[in-house]
Amino acid sequence: MNKKNLVAICYLLIACISSGCMKMAIKKHKIGREFNFTDRNRYFSQISKENGIDVSYFLLLDSADYMKFGSSTTSIYYGCFINDSTQIKKTDWLMDNQSCMGRIGHEIEHIMLSNRPDTIALDSSVNLSNFGFYSAVDNKRIRIIHPDKKLTIVLVYFYSMGTYYRSLFKEILEAQQKFSSICNLYVVSMDPVCYLK
Repeated sequence: MNKKNLVAICYLLIACISSGCMKMAIKKHKIGREFNFTDRNRYFSQISKENGIDVSYFLLLDSADYMKFGSSTTSIYYGCFINDSTQIKKTDWLMDNQSCMGRIGHEIEHIMLSNRPDTIALDSSVNLSNFGFYSAVDNKRIRIIHPDKKLTIVLVYFYSMGTYYRSLFKEILEAQQKFSSICNLYVVSMDPVCYLK
């Protein structure tokens, strides 16, 4: 067997294994599932239980803000903010692969361990005060930046991503709880929950 055939067989074997693993991951983590809820409480109860995050961390967006907010993210990690209009700039290392759980967790942990997060590279391209956020608990409008906290971490959740990021949510939640005196955490639901009763 020549080298060319051996390389072709290796690529074929890798493709077969990869596609099998992908199918298994999709099934195991319920990736791509359809949003078919009619009740807001049932929705939050299910995603809270599946992802290990208390409902109090979840936020809803004003219905007019979904497109605007959603168009400014390509990952579950929206960003770490010092105030409404100042975000800690994402590193090039994270930007190379924004869906990598290890990179997201490492980035957030590095920021929280910094004694002076305001001295890290900053970005002012996103202004959180342009969005209407509502608590998933009582549906009241809230400000997610608090003057008594140095940092606010904003994550994004889609029902269709299933439980794939459960371990990352757990890791970030544990880190935030360790630094709760200086840091808030919110998870913005990008599902059409604002239309549910």
